[in-house]
Amino acid sequence: MEEVLLLMPFSSVCYFMEALIPLLNNMHHGIEPVVRSLIFLVQTLQKPISSVNDMMPILRQLNILATKKTNEFRVCNNLLYLIEFEQ
Repeated sequence: MEEVLLLMPFSSVCYFMEALIPLLNNMHHGIEPVVRSLIFLVQTLQKPISSVNDMMPILRQLNILATKKTNEFRVCNNLLYLIEFEQ
């Protein structure tokens, strides 16, 4: 997946990151590839992304959403583990 992300033009990366906001808002499972892609892009393109002022609010919102959804995913998995463990 990282190879495909590296081939994206920077303008497409910005659009992709902005499109992740509604996706993360409505996502209930399968969050891992989305968050991995986001982390990879931010790590790889940190300087270009941080130089675009319009990206900072998007990055803040993505950070909040990714953290929230990841924590929800962990809680769900922990509950499923406990249910299976009790049986």
